[in-house]
Parts: sequence; structure tokens; C-alpha cells
Amino acid sequence: MSSFETRAPKPLYRRFEFESYSRTREFLDRLAELSESCGFYPNIDFATNYVRIGIDGDDQAYLLEHGSNFISDMEGLAEELAVVVEKP
Repeated sequence: MSSFETRAPKPLYRRFEFESYSRTREFLDRLAELSESCGFYPNIDFATNYVRIGIDGDDQAYLLEHGSNFISDMEGLAEELAVVVEKP
């Protein structure tokens, strides 16, 4: 790697667990609103009571470069609605 190259951050993964499907759905709906307002759509996997979010390093770099608060806003939303927040 030359001194002019930079490395993207490591991928970010979060898993949020919810007490019910209605809470999961509320999180997903509000996350969709956040995505639309930021113009950023992370990788999402979900089931009845959990949501997994993945944001690769290049996307994180893009968000930082554009001054986006998407990650902190997403985590704040999860803190408000989730029962368990896993941050590896």
C-alpha cells in the first residue's frame, strides 16, 4: 500500500433485539424515514424480533465524508426502541 492510499474503516455490524414484532416494525419504519432523509440505505436483515444492520467500510467513509449523522441517529433510534443492542 502506498502512502497515498487510505484504508476504509472496518465494516460496522449491529444487531438490535425487540420485545415484539410491533417494536421491530416501528424501528424499521423509522429507519426507513432516516434512510430517506439521508439518502443512505444500509444492508438490513430482520425477523420477528431482531434487526441486523451492516455498513461496509466504503459506505462509512462516504457517510463521514458527507458529514452524515446516520450511524449515530440509527443507534439512538435503537437505544430508544430495542431491548438489546449488540455492538461487536
